[in-house]
Amino acid sequence: MKLLEKILLPTDLTPAFGNTGAMAIRLAKKFQSEILLMHVIPELQNLPIPLDTVKEETKKHLEEIKDTLQKEGVSSVNTLVEVGSPYDRIVQVAEDQNVNVILMGSGQKAQGDRFPLGITSEKVIRNTTKPVWVAHPESKLEIKTILCPVDFSEASRRALKNAILLSRMFHSELTVLNVIEPIGTFLANLIRWFHFESWVPEETQMDLFLKDFDFQAIRWNKMVRHGNPSEEILRLIKEISVDLLLMGSEGRSGLPGLAMGSVAEKVVREVPCSFITMKSDHLIEVRLEAEVTDMKQHYQNGVELLKQGLLNEAKEQFELCIRKNFMYAPAWESLEEVNKRMGNDQEALKNKEMAQFMRKTLQT
Repeated sequence: MKLLEKILLPTDLTPAFGNTGAMAIRLAKKFQSEILLMHVIPELQNLPIPLDTVKEETKKHLEEIKDTLQKEGVSSVNTLVEVGSPYDRIVQVAEDQNVNVILMGSGQKAQGDRFPLGITSEKVIRNTTKPVWVAHPESKLEIKTILCPVDFSEASRRALKNAILLSRMFHSELTVLNVIEPIGTFLANLIRWFHFESWVPEETQMDLFLKDFDFQAIRWNKMVRHGNPSEEILRLIKEISVDLLLMGSEGRSGLPGLAMGSVAEKVVREVPCSFITMKSDHLIEVRLEAEVTDMKQHYQNGVELLKQGLLNEAKEQFELCIRKNFMYAPAWESLEEVNKRMGNDQEALKNKEMAQFMRKTLQT
C-alpha cells in the first residue's frame, strides 16, 4: 500500500535542483515513492545537430541526475525524454503515468521580483487535473506551518483533507482560513428585510464545514477574516511565516474545467512560500500494490490508514478483513474506533458488542 506512489519531476538538466530536488528526495524517501525524472526538448526548426543526438545527450544527463537521487536514498527513479511544448508534455505525461503530484520550480526569478510564477509552471497549473507542488527557491525544507484557505467548495474540501494528512505526516501546525468578502449594504439590507431563513452566516458555515474532517493527532487552528480573499491569504502567510500553502484551484470564484480560479491565480503570482494547487485529483490517495487476498494484510492496511486519519479507507479494509474472517475480533475493535471518530456512535456500539462476543466465543 502506498499513499504517494509517483512524483513527476521535470528538470532543465541542472545537476543541483535546489529546493525542488531536495523536496522530491524528502517525499520519495518518506513515502517510498517513485520519481519520474523528465526533460522536454523544445521543438526547434533547423537544429545545428540531429535530434537523435540531442536525445542521447539528454538521456546521459538524466542518468547522472538519477545517480545523484539514488545516492541520496531514493530507491526508485525512472527517466523520460520528451519532445515538444514543455507544459503540454508535462501535462500529458502526468495523465498517462497517473502520477500523484507534479513537483516543479517556480521559474526564472529576476532580481527584485516577488516570486513570479514562470510561464511553464502557470500553464501546467491551468491545464492539469493533477496536484502541482511548486517549490519556492528560498523555502525551508522542513514544513513547520501549513495554511489551507477554504471557501466550502469541493475543491477546498479536497485540499483540506490533504492538508490534514500532510500536517499529520510532517508534524506541522495547520491553519484553516476562511475569508469573508464584504457583501455590500444593499445585499445586507435585502437579507434583513426579507428574513431569509435559509441563509447561514459564513462563521457558522465554517464550523459546519469543519465537522466533516478528522483533526485527531495534529496541531491546528481555524481563522476567519474579512476582506479581499487573495490579499488576506497573502497577509496571513507573512504574519505566521507559512512554509506551505495548499489550496483548491476551483472555488466559487473559479471557472469549471481547466481554469485556475481567480483567487488562486492572484495568490500564486505573489506567494512568498512553496504552494500546492489541487483540482479534481488528490495528492495523497490509497493505492494498493496488488489485489490483497490475505485477511491480516487487510487488517494491517486498515491500521496504517487509521493512523493517517483516512477513516473511510480504513473502514473499508477492516470490513474486507471481517468478510474473510467474521470471527476476527481485532477488526471489530478497530471498526469501533473508526466509527467513534466518524461520529457513528450506534455503529461503534454494535462493533464493540461483536468484538466482545467474538473474544468470549474464542475463549470457550
